This record gives sequence, structure tokens and C-alpha cells, in this order.
Amino acid sequence: MSRIVDKVLFLEEHGDKFGWEKHRKWTDLMGHQEELRADEARYAYFQKILGKMKAFRKEEMIDEDKFFDIYCRSTINSHSIHTNAGEEIGISLDLGVSAYDHCCRPNCSMVFDGFVVFLRPLTPDTDPFNFKTSFISYIDVGRSRYQRHKELQSKWYFTCACDRCTDHSDDLLTSLKCTNSTCDEPLVTSETAEPMMISCARCKTIADEDYVKKGQEMMLSLPASYSLTSDVEVLKTLLDSAGQILHQKNIYLCRLKTAIFHITG
Repeated sequence: MSRIVDKVLFLEEHGDKFGWEKHRKWTDLMGHQEELRADEARYAYFQKILGKMKAFRKEEMIDEDKFFDIYCRSTINSHSIHTNAGEEIGISLDLGVSAYDHCCRPNCSMVFDGFVVFLRPLTPDTDPFNFKTSFISYIDVGRSRYQRHKELQSKWYFTCACDRCTDHSDDLLTSLKCTNSTCDEPLVTSETAEPMMISCARCKTIADEDYVKKGQEMMLSLPASYSLTSDVEVLKTLLDSAGQILHQKNIYLCRLKTAIFHITG
């Protein structure tokens, strides 16, 4: 943060002498200052950072309002730096990368080589140099629409309306098992949908409202993420109970299985 403050002050005094704003100007960055100030937890975190910055910069500390503006623009537009193994090792604010919008079905991927980031196209017709038609993912998109929207809203204060989020087939990721044990047709619903009876599209067996509600509660009760230190026996117990009601294509079930595979090798 102190480095960013120094660069902003340098730009204000000397202009873009070193080409830092070649792809985008600092003043073009959105900060969502009002939303962040109204966010109790995030504003409390800002107050902690403010105290540390005052102690670190001492007489070189800028006034609080100016620092808050810089903090907001930096927080909203920065991205994580990862190793090739996917381990997060730091945070970066790159004005060029910040110009790329989010999509839950991205056509570009960020790949790191040390502190250098490369944007690589994921489809043959994608021009990664055109940030108006190329999109990256700000989050882990291997999750349900509800979980994706929850993180995007809490960190970037917007609700995604990309082609994937408006695609009803995405609800397959939160589907339940048919109550007919001989039928493998998914019962499509979502975590926050109004619980109601669902008739199986294949065998016409009806799943009652309590069954659907139980499945929704099951999804919301499962961890949003896992680590290699998670208790594998606890995860196996969760898998046994979740497997009784969640369909095999349900993303919560898939992530739970994947976590167990990673932990046990």
C-alpha cells in the first residue's frame, strides 16, 4: 500500500514519466468508496490498515480521506499472484490487468511467471489484447451461481449477469437426486429457490417439499472451500450424508470428492 501511495503521489506531481499508465489511468479505477465505507467489517479492516500505515510512514503519511480513496481503488482492482501450483503468494495492482472485466465463463486465463502475468486465450477466436471482448475470472468459478454471486458482491459490490449466470442450465450444478432410486435424472433447483415439490422429468416421481428443502440446507451447510489440512474423516462423513440427496453432478458433491482425493492422494 505504501508503494502505491508513493506512485500515486509521483503521478500527481510529475505525470506519467515512466509509462505506468500506458494501458489505463489510475483515476479511471473504480473504488466503490461508499459501499466499502458502509461495509462494517471491511471498513474496520481499513481502520487497522490506516493505523499501521501511520506508524510505517510517520511524517510522510497522507491525510485519511486521500488514503481511503487510494485504499479503495487498490482493494477493488488488485488481484492475487499465484505460483504454478495455485498457491497465493501476494497481491498486485496492475493497471493493465485491472481493465479486464469478470465473467463466470471467462475466455482468458491469467498465468504467472514470477511477478509477470500473462493473459492467455481459452478459445480460438479470443483476442486477449482487447479487454472489451476478453474476460477473466475474479473468483473460483467452479462453484454454484449463489456462491459466485455471494463472493462477487462481498468483494466487488456487483451482481454478475454474464451469459453463464443467465443460463438456466447452470442450475444443474445444484441438482438433487431423484427420489426413485432406479432413476438417475437430476432434480434441478438452487440453494435459495423457494422449496417446492419437483416432478422428475424422466420417471415423473414427485419429490416433496421437505426433501427439496433438506437438499438446499445440505448444500448451504457444506464448506465453501477446503484445504489440505481439512479432517478427511469429517469430509468422508459429509460425503456419505450429502451423497444420499445431492445428484452426482451437483458441484457441492464434486468439490467434496475432489477435496478428499487431494488430501488422501
